[in-house]
Formats: sequence, C-alpha cells, structure tokens
Amino acid sequence: MVAAVRRWTHVQRTTGTTVATNGPRWSRPVAFTLIEVVLLVIIVATIMVIGLGAYSGSIIHQGLQAAVDRVCLDLALVRQHAVTTGTSQSVQFAPGTGGYSMPGMPDPDRASRAYSVDLSRDPYGALIVSAVCGTDSEIIFDRYGVPDSRGRIVLEVGDRRETVRIDEVSGLIRVE
Repeated sequence: MVAAVRRWTHVQRTTGTTVATNGPRWSRPVAFTLIEVVLLVIIVATIMVIGLGAYSGSIIHQGLQAAVDRVCLDLALVRQHAVTTGTSQSVQFAPGTGGYSMPGMPDPDRASRAYSVDLSRDPYGALIVSAVCGTDSEIIFDRYGVPDSRGRIVLEVGDRRETVRIDEVSGLIRVE
C-alpha cells in the first residue's frame, strides 16, 4: 500500500511535504484527437492553396520578365555586332511561336551554329504574340546601329503581356 501511495504522489523539494496528484507524469498518454488532426490538415491545405497561387503568379511574372530581358539584351547585342563589324545585322521574329533568329551572327555559346532563341522553352515559357517592325517581322540594324524601322514585339506568358519597343531614329530599346 505504501508503494502505491508513493506512485501517486511526489515530494515537494522545498518543503518536504507530500502532495497528491492525478497520476504520475510519465504515464499520461500524449496524442491528438481526430478533430485536432482534421483541423490541422484543413489549415495546412488552406495555406498551401494560398501559397500555390502566389507562387504560380510569381513564376509567370519571372518567366515573362526573363523573356523580355533576353529579347532586349539580344537586340542590344545585334545592334552592337552591326556597329562592331560595320555590316548590317538583322533579327527575324516568328510571331505565334517563341522563336527568333539572327542570321549571319554566330551563337555566343557555340560559334559553329547560327544564333537563334526559343523563348517557349524553360525557363521562359513565353510566346511572341506579335512582332511588327515596319511592314514585316524583321528588324535590320545598319552599320551605325540604326534600325531600318521602328519595332514593337509583344511577349506573353500565361495571362500577362509585355511590349518591347525599338525607336526608329535612335535605336533605343525600351519595355512598356
């Protein structure tokens, strides 16, 4: 009987008195009820749905921004190449696809290949909706870096669009 009493009590160290408890601390089972687990799953699922929407929008925005930056940098590269070599250099866009090419200009990564870009592939996932450069979809920079006409290239990723414009007098490239 004394052992049973000891099992259900503990001694306060400061006063040395015995205090009764509901049971030993080590014997209480620790678990979640079914309602707690269901609520936790619902909360986590709600947070994931909200986070997934924000993440998806961020991926679309980043893909479009990367595609626009790529087009702007490639246009500047072609313009500089025309000035450096002293020859005309063109960029041919393929509206309805994600592709454009620069005939006569070597690929910076593989010099044995012609330089072409496919924006529909990762990491861009972009589509060239339209490319209007004067009367066609080709812009030609002369040996002074001046384009033959003004240009407007519209890129799309998901439901978002950006427009790259080329000024016909200065050759300045800007994003709208």
